[in-house]
Amino acid sequence: MQAPEVDINVIVMTSASWPVSKAPLSCILPSLLVKTCKSFELFYLSQHAGRTLTWLPSFGNADVEVAFKKRKHLLNVSSFALIILLLFEDLGKGESLTYAEIKNATEIPDRELQRNLYSLACAKYRVLRKHPFGRNINPNDSFSFNEGFSSPSRKIHINTAGAWIESDEEQKETQRGVKEDRRYQIDVRT
Repeated sequence: MQAPEVDINVIVMTSASWPVSKAPLSCILPSLLVKTCKSFELFYLSQHAGRTLTWLPSFGNADVEVAFKKRKHLLNVSSFALIILLLFEDLGKGESLTYAEIKNATEIPDRELQRNLYSLACAKYRVLRKHPFGRNINPNDSFSFNEGFSSPSRKIHINTAGAWIESDEEQKETQRGVKEDRRYQIDVRT
């Protein structure tokens, strides 16, 4: 058996103890990760006959070293974000991928794809560039690798955006609701 090209740390749990309330989210793994998973499966099944493994990429994370123009950074990202980043590995300078191309290549569900693209392109650490620039992820957006990204920290944890990203209209509605709630509190005090 050949050792995988990627260091992997797997947590194996029984279906009775795994906290999954609904069907796990799946996606298409890049060939490098497929080889790594197959290598682990061969090892695991040689030790534990009669068992099956189900991979849950929606619960994983990864450390990946990424070379930018100024220096390399070690990024800690979700498994979905890693899958997205690996799509940009073989692109030429200045090339981009559309939202649809990323979705077709990964089959990550829309909600998770939007959350992870937001985390990579719109949040604090923008390792991808979103075209056109903005805070909302839309189906007509495209993304490119941000070669000019720089941070004083070598190791960076990129949090996945919250489960709900509001559109501009939803943000305005939320702000109206907050103002309305505050108005009554101010009226009561006077």
